[in-house]
Amino acid sequence: SHQPQQPEASSPRDSTEDSKIADDKSSIRKMTDGKSTRSLFQQMDRDRSGTLDFTEFSTEFIRMNPSATVMDMRELFDGADLDHNGLLDYSEFVRMIRASQQPDQSSPGGP
Repeated sequence: SHQPQQPEASSPRDSTEDSKIADDKSSIRKMTDGKSTRSLFQQMDRDRSGTLDFTEFSTEFIRMNPSATVMDMRELFDGADLDHNGLLDYSEFVRMIRASQQPDQSSPGGP
């Protein structure tokens, strides 16, 4: 059942936001399924520049995750682009992949 969004001033993040982050992580995991991080990067790096621009990143991402929005992809890309040069180098890409494979830190529970 789909419930209308109620704005909540008291909570900066709601469960919708958490589930979207989980979906993004799941999407990244799906991209890497059965592939090494290096081979996935090389597959996405269409111009063989050694970096991924947003178009290269989003082309593969949308192929693996047809329901992803441009906003979702931009958020992931910008979050991974640590030096803010508009490109993902291999080390930034690896960090994004590794982060997607970590269990959620925001989930309640734990030791």
